Amino acid sequence: MKSADQTDLDAVLDNWFVQKKNVEGFENCGIKEITDWLNCELEDAGFQFLNDEEIIAEVRHSLKEDEEDDEDENNSQVKISNNDAFECFSKDLAWLEQQEQCDSSELMLLRKLRDRASRQRMTNLRQMKLPFKSFKINFHV
Repeated sequence: MKSADQTDLDAVLDNWFVQKKNVEGFENCGIKEITDWLNCELEDAGFQFLNDEEIIAEVRHSLKEDEEDDEDENNSQVKISNNDAFECFSKDLAWLEQQEQCDSSELMLLRKLRDRASRQRMTNLRQMKLPFKSFKINFHV
């Protein structure tokens, strides 16, 4: 004898099957295929059951992996010199000026970035003053 839950499930399946019978893709689908599909979900729910300790261990492990990935990304970043930036912005500006559809705001932005790189490049090229005072040596013979 079937349980009340099983009887209710059978009634729902029968009702669903009658409604979906004429829908494209369900022509060859019967009650057996539907129950097999639903029972498959019972066997493999698609997720894990973890206790508190396993959840904590999993979170700590994923955090450690994230930190390692961040360290790898930080180590792989190469510092671009002011001179290289200036040259790139100059080439970008020349390229943009050659385009038929050239927006003045884009040109102004590239010029501003090129000028900033130029100023920083010049700042690095200037000779810095020495922190001590110069003195004069007199030789008396």
